[in-house]
Amino acid sequence: MTDAFDLLAPAAVRDPHALMRRAREVGPIAWSERHRAWIIVGHPELIDAFGDRRLSTERMGAFLDRLPPARRDAVEAAVELLDGWMLFHEPPTHERLRAPLRRSFTPRAVSRLVPMIEEVTDRLLGDLADGPGLVDIVETFAHRLPVEVIGRLFGVPP
Repeated sequence: MTDAFDLLAPAAVRDPHALMRRAREVGPIAWSERHRAWIIVGHPELIDAFGDRRLSTERMGAFLDRLPPARRDAVEAAVELLDGWMLFHEPPTHERLRAPLRRSFTPRAVSRLVPMIEEVTDRLLGDLADGPGLVDIVETFAHRLPVEVIGRLFGVPP
C-alpha cells in the first residue's frame, strides 16, 4: 500500500468501500506507512491474526511509546476509548467483561428481541419512504438501526 492509503482521509470516510476495494487489490495483508500498521482485509488472514497472541491489543502501550509525541497524543485518546471495549481485551479480561452480557444474548433472549428490532426497522424504513427522493442510507438507516436497538436494550427512548 502507499502513503495514499489513509483510513482517516475525507474521501475514505465518505466512501470506505472504494478504499477497501483498492486494499483488496493489493492483497489480503499490506503495510500502511501512513498508519505505521498492517492492514488486513482478507477474512482467513484476519481470523488468523485474531488468534495470534503476537498481535494482542495489550501491546498498545509499546506501540504508543514508539510514536512521535504529536502523533501519540492523537492516537492515545482513541486507545483510551477503545480500552473500555471488551473487544480490545484478551482473556481473561475479555471473559470477565463479557460474562454479565452472556445471558442477555442467548438464542432465546435474542429471539425475544425480534419484534422490537422489526418495529424499529419498519419505522426507519417508513421514514425513508416518506422522506426526500434521494437519501443517505448509511446515515438515515444503517447508523440509526443499531443505535436505536442498543438504546432500547438500555431503556433509552428513540
